Amino acid sequence: LGNLYKWTSQPERSLEILAEAARDAEQIGDPILLGECLYQIGSAHAERDDLEEAATALNRATELFSRTGHMRGQRACLLSLGAVYGKRGSPVEAEESTEIALRLAEDMDNQIAVATHMTQLAWTSNLAGRFDDAVELLLTMPIRETEVVIGKFLAAFAFLAITLCFSLTIPATLMYLGKPDIG
Repeated sequence: LGNLYKWTSQPERSLEILAEAARDAEQIGDPILLGECLYQIGSAHAERDDLEEAATALNRATELFSRTGHMRGQRACLLSLGAVYGKRGSPVEAEESTEIALRLAEDMDNQIAVATHMTQLAWTSNLAGRFDDAVELLLTMPIRETEVVIGKFLAAFAFLAITLCFSLTIPATLMYLGKPDIG
């Protein structure tokens, strides 16, 4: 319900409901549910650029997930914390939390998460002013240079193809609505 209000542009109501849910989870003694509520509260604060409150809630959720061994929740919180620290102008903290999230993803053998975390780690390395670290991260990944080049080419090609597909709706609409001179 809290997310529903968040999505309908009622962040205050969202925070109220999430805080109530967190109190209920704390009363019944469910640390995982409490961690999930705190994660959502932190995300809601981050969306409002209330970065101190976001960091506080996400740190507490990370601690709860760590104590209960809930690696997926801990990884999500750490990744969000990295983004919050980056927005807050704390690049070293952003990099540290993102590196921990990356290690958790590797421990969970979640290759998709590893790839996304490496991307965020490169971003936080750039924030920290260590551009060489971002390049080093790319060069030390277990892929060949040709795979990087092919991947970049395919990404650019896919972007161009999608752009062209959307652009083709304009002539299609004109053809449907009228009789333009193609000629």
